[in-house]
Amino acid sequence: MESVNNGELIDSSRISVVIQGLTHYIENDKNCLFYRCVNSIKQYLPEAEIIVSTWKGQSCDESVVDIVLYNDEPESITSDADINFKWNFNKMVVSTKSGIIASNREYALKFRADLSLIGIGFFRIVTKDNIPENRHKFRIFQNPVNISNIFTKTMFSSFDYFLYNLSDIVQFGKKEDLLDLWSRDLIDERELKNAKIPQFFFNHFSYHGLKVCPEQALMTGWLNSHRYNVNLPYTSYVSRKGFYLFELLLSINFNTLNWEQTDILYPERFLSSPVILDQYVYRAEDINVLHEKYNFLIFNRRFLYCLKIIYLDKFLSIFFWDLLCKKILLTILSPKLYSTLKSKWRVAINKKHKDKVN
Repeated sequence: MESVNNGELIDSSRISVVIQGLTHYIENDKNCLFYRCVNSIKQYLPEAEIIVSTWKGQSCDESVVDIVLYNDEPESITSDADINFKWNFNKMVVSTKSGIIASNREYALKFRADLSLIGIGFFRIVTKDNIPENRHKFRIFQNPVNISNIFTKTMFSSFDYFLYNLSDIVQFGKKEDLLDLWSRDLIDERELKNAKIPQFFFNHFSYHGLKVCPEQALMTGWLNSHRYNVNLPYTSYVSRKGFYLFELLLSINFNTLNWEQTDILYPERFLSSPVILDQYVYRAEDINVLHEKYNFLIFNRRFLYCLKIIYLDKFLSIFFWDLLCKKILLTILSPKLYSTLKSKWRVAINKKHKDKVN
């Protein structure tokens, strides 16, 4: 195993690319997402091993990749609060983990068929050797794993704040580190639906009525495998200890890249909300160096600022009160109507996103 220097660009001969999940393959269509994805990998990582890890019933052009895995597909978990919602985290765990296990190179890239490479900036390793001595115990990986900041949500948002919300779209690092991140058991449906009611009525409601969202399930499961005993009673749960651990572990164990600097072409639906990309996700220049200066004063200042945004700023927002009053009124008058309208709204939004991509 070769050593790596800080800032080193990893040669493609040392990389296995795991394209996990849906293949987006259309027979006889050389312009479909599957071919775009594979061709971009061959262009920018010409010597990389390419693995497709999908499910039985999916199809792809096996002649253009090195390994194809057809896994047994776990059932989606449905939500009692949103009849049209399907929770597919278990599917992602199965396809990602089996693909990483089958890889034969020192480094692995967790990828998706609806993504394309447009450069090699994502494959530069940052070693983070300047971790303070009293924080070495928080380092779990050999080297930090590269992630995109899309869906790596900050706590400094009054409407979309989730602890341990780690982006699962694209990840790059040592094979052993990625396998450590994804080596978890599938989540039981009963456990996922056992979400407590938020303590305050103005808290963000749980994710589709479920206990955690997929990104939270990934990071909390990983931390619990290392005896951190993280338990979120509901999606938007906030605690002082949780805030501290999330920011510190994220800063030390991951190298976050701003999405526009990853050299990756994302589905348009991921970029459709400038507000989320500007205000709801961590920026690389902030989170990557946070562990170097995270003292008692800075931590408490950040945590108090987080609480101010979540609780105080929300009350000062006219939009929040307007939305809350409408939701409460509709729920009182007809809970079934509220659920139906919410489901139809989600279907319409999803259709809009699909139309944009196609």
